[in-house]
Amino acid sequence: MNYLRVLSRIVCFGAALLIIAGRAGAQDKPISPVRDYWPTVDWKTSTPAQQGMNSKVLAKIKPYIEKKFPAIRSVLIVRHGYLVYERYFQYFNRDYKQGDTSITQSISSALVGIALKEGYLKNLDQKLVDFFPEYMTPDIDPRVRKITLKHLLTMSSGFHKYDLFSKSIQERIRQKPIHEPGDIFLYDVDAVDLLSPILTKTTHMSLLDFAKKHLFNPIGISEFTWDLTTYPPFDKKPYSPYYPAGLGISLKPRDMAKFGYLYLNNGVWNGKQIVPSDFVKESTQKQIKTNILEGPEYLDYGYLWWEKKIQRYPVYIAWGYGGQIILVSHDLDMVMVITSGGNDGSNEENLIERFIIPSILK
Repeated sequence: MNYLRVLSRIVCFGAALLIIAGRAGAQDKPISPVRDYWPTVDWKTSTPAQQGMNSKVLAKIKPYIEKKFPAIRSVLIVRHGYLVYERYFQYFNRDYKQGDTSITQSISSALVGIALKEGYLKNLDQKLVDFFPEYMTPDIDPRVRKITLKHLLTMSSGFHKYDLFSKSIQERIRQKPIHEPGDIFLYDVDAVDLLSPILTKTTHMSLLDFAKKHLFNPIGISEFTWDLTTYPPFDKKPYSPYYPAGLGISLKPRDMAKFGYLYLNNGVWNGKQIVPSDFVKESTQKQIKTNILEGPEYLDYGYLWWEKKIQRYPVYIAWGYGGQIILVSHDLDMVMVITSGGNDGSNEENLIERFIIPSILK
């Protein structure tokens, strides 16, 4: 009888350990914050004070921008899920669609994550040769055979930055890398653009249709444009237009904020996992150090997202040429959007350090 009691206690203790271990493991995964609504239809607005921010400090943004950054077109701040600041400049308003240039890359990254979730892609270690075996002739540089999806997502394919947007896939793949894949960050839109034919081949949908179905429709983005290119990606004549993965999307500023908010919530939208949480976490963590110097340090890079710290706060940014920015801060539970007509892109740190962080009430 004593033996049975001891055995019973051992079994119960072991079960308890398994439950605790399971809970600990679950805590390692990102958890979406609890939200009292989702801005699928539109954002709810709130006063800064209701979301722990000082409106008097935020009111200084407008005259500062008009004096220092006259090319800025809009600034939006979402905190705790509510739109607390929204200003448009010059003749722009909430209905205009901003050409987001390289922000398209962060959206394409999300589509890769979704394709993984839906089973169209196996993993990020899949190689170019898996998708384009017809171009892998014996004279292809051996380093090209090593290039993976992860290398494309981290801009570390080893290809040099060439102007190959008018070239076919075969011509792009026939380049000779200047580095081993994975070794060096080189900003290369052409290499990123290979994600478009990869996703088109594997999903049997255009990049635009795949984005509509799996990303934009679920989070309420219905009005956008994605410029077609007539460049020949599929090496068949007559060439068909396609949607590039590296450039081309135009979004309304409020919809840009929705995309940032999806990532702030670890890929969850209204209870549904749109982008896998693990993929969101990996995308927005340092995967490689870049050769882009900002201040005393080089920027870090995830999966087509930029990483940095502003003061003590880690943030990640979808960044487009000319000052287009979607900035996400988990520590502040905040998304910030800036659109511009030609700034150098450094204004987001200036605005956050001068106004956003000082406006947060203790």
